[in-house]
Amino acid sequence: MKSVFIFCFLIICLNGNGFGQQIKPVDATWIKDMRKLKSDTVYVINFWATWCKPCVTELPELDKIKETYQAKAVKVILVSNDMRKGIEQKLISFIRERHIKSSVYWMNEPDANSWINLVDSSWSGAIPATWIIQPNTAFHFFNEGEVNFEQLKQVVDANVK
Repeated sequence: MKSVFIFCFLIICLNGNGFGQQIKPVDATWIKDMRKLKSDTVYVINFWATWCKPCVTELPELDKIKETYQAKAVKVILVSNDMRKGIEQKLISFIRERHIKSSVYWMNEPDANSWINLVDSSWSGAIPATWIIQPNTAFHFFNEGEVNFEQLKQVVDANVK
């Protein structure tokens, strides 16, 4: 029940101010489902947090990917790893202040060990981390650490239709 309340609060809070951005909670099941999608879309999924300086530095690069490929089958998803208690105050205001355009999700999985290896078995759990997948072709790219626009563009260009 508490998760439903937080989810509703996030939607109301963000939509109620003309921002239009929804923060959706995700968990290990979401990651499994992403792998099973029947889609030609290239998904650029970035794991980050508001308190992580390299994460914050690369956010404009990810939004630039979203803008560059808006007419193509490319979706940029930012999965926040901020603590639950900071979602309402920190994450929402952070997204508003920086005018984040990419879709924002929040990892609502208390046990990191239950989902990190689902993304990539080599991942230590450090952020930022970027996972790029194209489900129909089974393409999988993973990078632990900061990425820039050119690096992302090279991977996306090789896989976008």
